[in-house]
Amino acid sequence: LPPKWCLLESDEPLYPRPLVLRQVQETIYIRNGEGTCACRDGSRRMYSSSLPTFLRECTVYTLSRAIRTNIELQKCSSCERRYIGPETRTLGLFNLNNSLLFTHELLDEYISAFTSSETPFDAWVQQVSRRYQADDNSIPFVGADTFRAAWFAYARLINFEGDKQCERCGEAPENVVWDGVTLAYARKQLRTGLRPPTTVDADSPIRPRTVGKKKEWFEDGVARKRLHHWIAKGGMGWGNDEKDRMAAEERQRDYPGIVESLRCMNKDLAILFEEHLGVKVLERNGKWRPQREYKAFFEMVRLIFLGKIRA
Repeated sequence: LPPKWCLLESDEPLYPRPLVLRQVQETIYIRNGEGTCACRDGSRRMYSSSLPTFLRECTVYTLSRAIRTNIELQKCSSCERRYIGPETRTLGLFNLNNSLLFTHELLDEYISAFTSSETPFDAWVQQVSRRYQADDNSIPFVGADTFRAAWFAYARLINFEGDKQCERCGEAPENVVWDGVTLAYARKQLRTGLRPPTTVDADSPIRPRTVGKKKEWFEDGVARKRLHHWIAKGGMGWGNDEKDRMAAEERQRDYPGIVESLRCMNKDLAILFEEHLGVKVLERNGKWRPQREYKAFFEMVRLIFLGKIRA
């Protein structure tokens, strides 16, 4: 269900709105056979009363604290690696993955924050995390990536049927204000031939779409991997025992090949590598202690992907 504050009088509820969850059950059971599994093939396998179930620990995240509890699960007979979990909407809970559950109150709170002040995920997660810390919770709040995934999964299920049109203005109001700043065409300039730029018709030009096979800036995959391991394992540094020294000797042998690979790609890049990560570091310091900024730079060089850093 959508949050109560954004419902219209004409909206019909799909089911009775659950009460705000104030006390989490010791065990969340599969009730009335409503458990399902989000199988990898896109289907949803239903709970079967003829198959055994078991309990597993899960975490419920509320507006102010996290609570450990148990959840009843059943092994899915289709995908075998996933589990059928309970449908928890009547409890005021959203079951993300049978391990992490979020209260509707918490998720609706972000909807309110975003629609009223355009609060980004990271800032809101930090705000809730501080609230958890103020309450001396032993379980911290989830990270921004996890909450983002949970919220979008929840938002896809909200029943926003209809277009929420104004009862007074109808489907086509004369003026629509989006943010008070965005400019648009004046009404007198509208013509029947005006169409969005994405409209496709019989006269639209057709351009072939080609995708390059090698998208990495540093095209040599073997060289990219060798550069990563060379930096991560210690570069020109020497270890303290025999095993470390053997590995160091192997990195010494790899060094000329790495420099040559960088030179083939960009001469100045190879010079920079030699100056700040190569032999010249040993000549200046007596030990291989490069500045971390240059180590990070060459890690990014390895990950440059069509002008962007791989996420």
